Amino acid sequence: MAKPIKELRLFIASPSDCQAEREAVRRIATIDQSIATLRRKLNLSIEPYGWENLPPDLGRPQSLINSAIENFDPDWFIFIFWHRFGINAGLGMTGTQEEWNLARQMNEQGDGRPLVSLYFNQADAPPYDLDETQFEALTRFRKQIFAEHQALASDFCGNTHFEETFRAHLIERLLALSEVDYEGTSQGADRLRQEFLSASQGLLAWPNTLGQGQQIERPELHGLVDRIQKTESSTTLVLGAPGSGKSALLATLGQRLVAERITILAIKADMLGPGVNTPEDLREWLQLTVGAHDALKVLAGKERVVFLVDQLDAVSELLDRRSGRLNVLLNLIQSLSKTRNLHIVASSREFEFRHDMRLSHINAERMDLALPTWEQISPILSQAGHFPDSMGELLRDLLLTPLHFKLYLHLAFPGDVFDSLQSLLEELWKKSVVDPQGPADRVALIEELASRMADEETLWLPAAIADKHPEARQMLERVEILARELHGQTIGFRHQTYYDYTLARAFARGSVSLAEHVLNDRMVFSSAQRS
Repeated sequence: MAKPIKELRLFIASPSDCQAEREAVRRIATIDQSIATLRRKLNLSIEPYGWENLPPDLGRPQSLINSAIENFDPDWFIFIFWHRFGINAGLGMTGTQEEWNLARQMNEQGDGRPLVSLYFNQADAPPYDLDETQFEALTRFRKQIFAEHQALASDFCGNTHFEETFRAHLIERLLALSEVDYEGTSQGADRLRQEFLSASQGLLAWPNTLGQGQQIERPELHGLVDRIQKTESSTTLVLGAPGSGKSALLATLGQRLVAERITILAIKADMLGPGVNTPEDLREWLQLTVGAHDALKVLAGKERVVFLVDQLDAVSELLDRRSGRLNVLLNLIQSLSKTRNLHIVASSREFEFRHDMRLSHINAERMDLALPTWEQISPILSQAGHFPDSMGELLRDLLLTPLHFKLYLHLAFPGDVFDSLQSLLEELWKKSVVDPQGPADRVALIEELASRMADEETLWLPAAIADKHPEARQMLERVEILARELHGQTIGFRHQTYYDYTLARAFARGSVSLAEHVLNDRMVFSSAQRS
């Protein structure tokens, strides 16, 4: 049986100088698309009410309004003020002041219901419209209510800021209404936090250690944590070469923040499907009740929040020329930048950053991810049985890149020498992909995956595509060439470098289907440049 629609009744009270905000409340409550989507999802309705809704009648106008308010029985009083307090309504008080007294009385009698919120516009009033007597009366009222009563008050600066603030508060009210009635005592903000945590698992579960669980300390991690702890808001773009450890850095940061009970939303851009072309598509993909923008605004209004976006390069124009994923993410970052209590950290490869104008125009503080030092990795080599002191300069330079270092620890015996990433990847393919001792269809599987990925411009595909190659899939996952996301529903290459290398090998071998993709999308050029 369908649940009955619940209703949130709003009463809007304000002097005449807040007409724009009154209209904004009505528009957001009844027309705004993000709120409409949420209302449908939660089976809720919103009814805004104000003096405009009253039919003409005889009697003192404010008495008629007061009686109508009691009959309407609002769930939430919304008082909005700027520089006026209103005129005498006939009993020595302004109309808004009478409505305030009525709201306070109903709140006390209803044991906290209805809710009462006050919004004060801090923008400068037009000089021609400023009335010192009105402004002084409003100032006395504000001092009085904070001295004598408990009330939720929020300052804003201008109509746009009011709309953002009110929308966030309205979303929280709607979530709380749904949660309290249907799911016990849980609050709306708790629901958003849990949804964020679930949506973030793709990045949080990303490997950030070497073969034996060792972790290379990155000074950039401390810089990001320091920025999050000591500043009101920040937007940071972490840049680095392929294999430099950007995903591991953001995964480590996310894990640390979760351990410290800081709310995060983490997105691996490469995992987004090509059908994500609008904010609503992103909301559905992340399985959020509320769109990411509004949800982040709601929580940032209550506490410190961190928004992580990994691998923006994976949806740049070099790999994705048809979908709008990058625009959705960049617009989200741009719209949230400088939001109080919100810190944004995104990552990209340096090559794509320089060659995709959209990326290069991100309004963010740049942080270049430096490679580890030889002093950091030398002890790990010794622990694994290698002889770092006897290694030549070429091998040392190669191993400073974390991906190369991890491959070397996995593939090399003491004394083995590799002079390039190409030689490391060839050894990996020799042992794990084309070794005759393993499943014969490993090459067929990874080339099929790479072909589909190139064709569909995505780095992750439905895991069912590999069902006809179960043994090959299991082995390639075991050696970490392929990986499935946390819930096992999609499959992709563990590192984008492996995808690039599969395309390059297919081109060199003359694989017809993949060669066409390589030529059409100029993958050989971009892969070589990125590597």
